[in-house]
Amino acid sequence: MSKNHLNLPTLIEDQDADGAVEVLRSYYGARYPVTGEHELRLPNTGAWFDEFDPMGTRVDHPDEFTADDLVSVALLSTPIEKASADSLLRDTELRGRISDLLSETRVTDCLWGIDGPLDASWSLWELEDLLISEVKGVGVTRASKLIARKRPHLYPINDTVVRGVVWPCGILEGRSFVGAVHEEFQDEGLRDFLAKVREEAGLPTSVPLLRIFDVLVWMQNKD
Repeated sequence: MSKNHLNLPTLIEDQDADGAVEVLRSYYGARYPVTGEHELRLPNTGAWFDEFDPMGTRVDHPDEFTADDLVSVALLSTPIEKASADSLLRDTELRGRISDLLSETRVTDCLWGIDGPLDASWSLWELEDLLISEVKGVGVTRASKLIARKRPHLYPINDTVVRGVVWPCGILEGRSFVGAVHEEFQDEGLRDFLAKVREEAGLPTSVPLLRIFDVLVWMQNKD
């Protein structure tokens, strides 16, 4: 099976650390302290996604969606509709199926640490399919953001802006996208670069490398 390469944004392809740090500081703004002299800007609402936990109960619910999770997805400009929220929070049978699939992975699992190629038997792909098919108003974008919220080191956000950068020839199925990100993240040099710019931007390690990647890609094409 041939490698399904991503079309990486210039900042990542050229390993432009200074440019990447500037982008991260622009996105996260005043959300986190930054090192060095830099004009703090108002952050994007998505800057709160990574650690949003006002109820202080996130660690207690690793395998189920909570109201905080739904609000965190809304911070990424994809609000969860009332009918969707009702299903995700109150449908006992659905919540049990979701929990079963999430429990096959751990919060600390990393995408680059699992064997590939990934296929439809992977529990998180099954979860994406379940969310799309069973929860009204949830498509690929919202499903990926919900899963990324629960498995931040394991599941990449898959939205139209990001796909527009890394898949310039057209929108592909979510599985192809996730599989390509999985293969790309086998590159230790890529991971080292993302970790380096995260540190230099003054961001905590609680911001996952997949989110650093997502932000750098999204910011390249946001206008």
